[in-house]
Amino acid sequence: MERLLTALNCALAALFMLAVFTPASTLAGTFGRTDIGTLPSAGLSADFKRGSKFTLQEEAAVQQLCAYLDGNGGASGEQRIRYALYRDTSGKPSARVVVGDEILIRSGYPGGWFCTGIPDTELTTGQYWIVLHTGGVAGVIRDYADGPADWYGNADAYADNASDPFGPGSAGNGTLSAFASYVSPQQVTKAGRTTIGTKTSGGMSADFKRASSFTITARGRLSSMSAYLDGQGGTVGSQQASYVLYRDANGVPGTRVLQGQVMAPTNAAPAWYTDGTVPPEILEPGKYWFAIHTGGVAGVLRNYADGTGNWYGNSDTFSDGPSSPFGAGNPGNGTLSAYITYDSRPLRTGQLGRTDIATKPSAGLKANAMRGSVFVYNNSGAVLNELSAYLDGLGGAAGSQKIRMAVYELYDRSANQYDFWYRIAESQEVSIAAGTPPGWVRFPVVATSLGAGPVPVFYITIESGDTGGVVRDYGDGDANWLSVPIAFSQHAPSFFYDDPTVTHGNVTLSVYGTFTEPTSP
Repeated sequence: MERLLTALNCALAALFMLAVFTPASTLAGTFGRTDIGTLPSAGLSADFKRGSKFTLQEEAAVQQLCAYLDGNGGASGEQRIRYALYRDTSGKPSARVVVGDEILIRSGYPGGWFCTGIPDTELTTGQYWIVLHTGGVAGVIRDYADGPADWYGNADAYADNASDPFGPGSAGNGTLSAFASYVSPQQVTKAGRTTIGTKTSGGMSADFKRASSFTITARGRLSSMSAYLDGQGGTVGSQQASYVLYRDANGVPGTRVLQGQVMAPTNAAPAWYTDGTVPPEILEPGKYWFAIHTGGVAGVLRNYADGTGNWYGNSDTFSDGPSSPFGAGNPGNGTLSAYITYDSRPLRTGQLGRTDIATKPSAGLKANAMRGSVFVYNNSGAVLNELSAYLDGLGGAAGSQKIRMAVYELYDRSANQYDFWYRIAESQEVSIAAGTPPGWVRFPVVATSLGAGPVPVFYITIESGDTGGVVRDYGDGDANWLSVPIAFSQHAPSFFYDDPTVTHGNVTLSVYGTFTEPTSP
């Protein structure tokens, strides 16, 4: 058996884990196991599947699969893993439902939730198996489990994807810490091409964008982007790619709306590859272009398309991101098999934090520090769009002072019982001149999900840099203030602990975030 019956001594996820713990912005529920098992496995075998069975009690559109893992299996290097969802038949995994994107975990990664997006998959109530499928290098990754005997596994070559059906295997002990996140099927609206084109491209060039247009008929908030790809272009290795959304400009791609994460799928089998961590932007009705931007190694990935027209492409260096606007290019034939998923429910606007004006101005803010107050908001469907602070330029110093805002989410407490905070959003800087009268200053941020972490507690901060002593903030009331030294030129830290190096104070600042959230289930 793979499972090693030793006790877990779990540490919190560090910075490089946080990019993976990114549940989608509109998630309504989960099924599976969301607590952390006490027993880490031995380093997981390569070319092997193992999973646990869970019950879905309502109709759902699954968007994400997650498992609690680490890289402390003992082997050096990197190990690949993908998640798959299987139906249950007579207490064993049977037909495959969907496969998620690949994750690469390096030796030494601390324990944390690793999540991956999947194409929106509508399920009826019933029992399903969440399965972890591992490749080489063997022995790097560990999973976590304990409790009832709810484990089933078998050998399965990683290179040709998770088998369908699951195949015969062996039962084992423990229930894996793994879960699926979903929304109501009524929340899932798709736009673009959801069918698989009959013609495959050649291996895609590096430093190139190719796009097809589609139309959104109702206002909505973006959830994911998916394209049908394979790794059979003929070149060995992995090729980087990202999905990009552009507005239409008189029949060609125009200004960039957003870019998704960079991925490098290496699975040779054709599949829908989904980016479920795209910024949850609000999209107005109209025409858009879905672009696939590729880097090197050239010639690995292929896309799928067919038809006449509805293709536009150009050269664009991958390393500095997709251009905005799209730029001059050439038309071609074939609509890409690519689509977006968005939530078309009506949205309302709300605020998180303190929206009234405190009575006590601070002294002029020191340079290279951030200070803020903590607030609670419990709704995983909310998306932050803007931060605001009540400020003036009457601190006494001459000149101007640069200010940014940021928001942190409480992850949990570390082993030494200090709060662990990670940054989820940061604004661009604003320069406030000496003599500026008191008023609310707005700081737009990239659309960011609130409530992705396990605790709905947020620290809204003001970062000060440049010349100290120009800007003042405002606070009074409850003791709800903490300050952390930063290097303003390097931005706020990606994470920090609320330990004895953090200064606490006796006011609540006038700072808040503006968010949108659905108004109906």
